[in-house]
Amino acid sequence: MPARPIQFKQRNLLKIFGFVLLGLILLVGGLIGYFISQDFIYFYLVAAANIILAYIFFTSRIKKNQVIFDPVFVKFKLTQKESKKIKTDLIEKAILTDDHLEVTLKGREDLKIDLKEYSKEDQVYFEKLLNSFQ
Repeated sequence: MPARPIQFKQRNLLKIFGFVLLGLILLVGGLIGYFISQDFIYFYLVAAANIILAYIFFTSRIKKNQVIFDPVFVKFKLTQKESKKIKTDLIEKAILTDDHLEVTLKGREDLKIDLKEYSKEDQVYFEKLLNSFQ
């Protein structure tokens, strides 16, 4: 069976925060404007806000065989199981042994990630990524 690739994506938190803030401002402004003036144009502001917030919701979901990282969290979903999230300041070290990645967390139990279905290059890259947050 060929090794599966892992997709690594860096998330831009500032862009996401900006879109969420814009969506909320448009939503509140549209609702207030509509209730004050009963003008139908404010309905378009509410619709635009909902589209922006739905875009952020659907693009920030994690898919199978994917690792999404930002300065605060590393979130991954590598098998059919639920996705896991590791806070980056809790990562002490990551060691690749055979086909498992053992992550030592500060003040918590260690985490063992099964990577036997993935290529060696992706395993090494995942280890280096987690060790870069020390």
